[in-house]
Amino acid sequence: MDDDDNDMLGVDVGGELLPFSIRKALIAETRDKTNIEAIMSKMLFERLVSCFVTIVESSAQAKNWILVDRTDPDHSPTAELLLEYALQRTNATPIIIVIDSLSRFLGAPETNTAAHTQGNMLLKMRYDDTMKKVEDKHTATAADPLACPDVQMEAIPGYLTENFDNWRDFYHEAPLPFDPHEHNKQFANGDIHPKSLWSLYYKSTLFSSGSHYVIVDERGYNFSRSELGSTGYVFANGGNSEYKLTRSCIRNGNPSVMLMNSGSVAQAFCSLRAGMQWKKNSKSENPDHASEAEMNSSIMASLQVLQHEDKWAYKFGMSDIDLCNDILMRSPNLFETYIVSADVISLSTEDFFHIMTEVFANGGKTGIPELGGEIERGGGAKEERSESFA
Repeated sequence: MDDDDNDMLGVDVGGELLPFSIRKALIAETRDKTNIEAIMSKMLFERLVSCFVTIVESSAQAKNWILVDRTDPDHSPTAELLLEYALQRTNATPIIIVIDSLSRFLGAPETNTAAHTQGNMLLKMRYDDTMKKVEDKHTATAADPLACPDVQMEAIPGYLTENFDNWRDFYHEAPLPFDPHEHNKQFANGDIHPKSLWSLYYKSTLFSSGSHYVIVDERGYNFSRSELGSTGYVFANGGNSEYKLTRSCIRNGNPSVMLMNSGSVAQAFCSLRAGMQWKKNSKSENPDHASEAEMNSSIMASLQVLQHEDKWAYKFGMSDIDLCNDILMRSPNLFETYIVSADVISLSTEDFFHIMTEVFANGGKTGIPELGGEIERGGGAKEERSESFA
């Protein structure tokens, strides 16, 4: 690698802090605008946006809500940006609830003027004599949400989604707008991938595409999502935080759609789901075909873990197979009705819409029977639709 290559990679994230394979890939992608990886990435991006358009339209039709919770340190800036791209391509207007906190903005480094501007404007809205009051004249306190009238929310400066089209625009030596959260440190050595730096700038402002906003004082304020409705998830790609969340969804039987061929965590769990389905079908057709250990070993060999530099990739494996084995003992049809995969490359928009409709039409229930209750047998009954987060 020559000096120009080292210069391009920068000071803060260059040198031996990044694995050589990552540095080499970044250089190749920067120099060759027509390489096959770039072409495939563009195609996959378009397919993902199309999937998010379907999510938006199915949510609007089913009267489901979409939740953007930036008080949660594990929120996904990538999913939020894809949601904004999708909203530009459809006339559907689902309810999008945005939860954010004053402390997130005001606690940012002093160099992050965008975050402090947002925070100060929200404070001004609170104490402004012309601010619309709630009907009972209740004043927001440290433990209460801050009511934000729509007309004033529109006055807060936002951003353009096209500002984040190119990750290289945020690849420089300026101070970071936020200290990276632990889940942003994708490499085992604690470093953050240069392609993820944009997300720290993206979340410096309030999410601008919401229909309803809830602003709380403290980031740790315990806002109960269960009071709003049952929750379902759509997983695409993902990193360390999505790994934890996907495991939680499987453990609790939350309705979820995992996008196959989106890479990373979603790809790994899609391959695990396929392995568990193969195991279930094999045992049903021929119980003596292979031992439990042999079948688990076959599933382990089939897992698609494509990003070995991320922390989650070092954890993924037998513990996740054991989790699925335990859950399937209680709910054999979990991976057929509640937690499913959808191929972003081969599925048509109509097929994906059908999958979304089926998975989230669950009546607000999870796919896991309570401990001590009757273990699920057979196909299970169809539940009524309820309002859920898509």
